[in-house]
Amino acid sequence: MNKTFLFAFLAALVFAGCAAYTQTNTKISAPGASVANEPDAYYSFLSAPTSEATLARDLSVYRSLAALRDTPRWHQAIRDGSISAIPELFSEAFGMQISPETTPAIHALVLATIKAMKKASHAVKKAPDASFRTRPFVALKTQTCAPEYEAEQAKSNSYLSGHSARGWGVALVLIELNPTRTAQIAKRGLEYGQSRAVCGYHWQSDVEDARLLASAALARLHAKSEFVAKLQAAKDEFTRLKSKK
Repeated sequence: MNKTFLFAFLAALVFAGCAAYTQTNTKISAPGASVANEPDAYYSFLSAPTSEATLARDLSVYRSLAALRDTPRWHQAIRDGSISAIPELFSEAFGMQISPETTPAIHALVLATIKAMKKASHAVKKAPDASFRTRPFVALKTQTCAPEYEAEQAKSNSYLSGHSARGWGVALVLIELNPTRTAQIAKRGLEYGQSRAVCGYHWQSDVEDARLLASAALARLHAKSEFVAKLQAAKDEFTRLKSKK
């Protein structure tokens, strides 16, 4: 198979009607902002990749991850599919149980971060000029780790991973609270997003670009007084609980 044919094959397989992002005529605003005030919405720097190298890498990574089927990592990906379980899933890495009962302020901050990452990722996925990318399990006719959701997700945009954005956003904010656990929290955040590629719902670049989005979205949240207040309340709670140990 020659190089030109390979790229044409991959492009046809991975993408359906891929269109480039533009920074003009954007109708969807960033969370908490208006288009009038911010014509260059922060998500406009992202677009689904179209280069031959990235397409080939995505396909190669997908094939390598297929070897994880029915392994412990595969089963972790199944568990990581739950967004509502994020506080529990990150508790071990954080070094403290995150729940409404034990850490109400920290739990509230995590939920606020999840909500903001959801809005940010939906802004990218549903922008009027968004690039539509076919999900790998549809393009390659394979089964995911969560087949019960395949019919619902088959026609949705693979670019980019909302789970990955949520996981990385939560990891970053938890690191702010407990920097001594940076390595453990960052590792868990990376794993949570990577589970979507392991599961077969996203291409590798969908997962990686979502982390860029989460970093930008979280930086913007620090300029919002409501979020800053939640962050400070969580820091105070963490300091108080830590001192009791």
